[in-house]
Amino acid sequence: MSEAIIHEDEFPFDEIRDEHGDYFMTIGDAKKHTGYDESHIWSVTECENTWTYGASHHYVNLIGYVVTHEPHDGNTYYEENFDWLEEEELAEAEIIKKLRGDNDE
Repeated sequence: MSEAIIHEDEFPFDEIRDEHGDYFMTIGDAKKHTGYDESHIWSVTECENTWTYGASHHYVNLIGYVVTHEPHDGNTYYEENFDWLEEEELAEAEIIKKLRGDNDE
């Protein structure tokens, strides 16, 4: 088995999701609704503010599945780090700024 290739970048492929724009909840649903085989299905997992897109066989901390036109090689992963607290603090700061009438415009 080859060593995993981990990219610390945004997921580079267009995501195909269900008809409501949500993640597929099962591999079977992803196959049924898209017609793609499992090599085009990526698992999306979350651990400590990092979302990882990888091969479909992952199920620990699973958020759901996305499908892409590009097949997965079973060895490549994309990690996106989110600092939810920082984003929440920035949003609160923007609200306070607007309430005070502080504008950069």
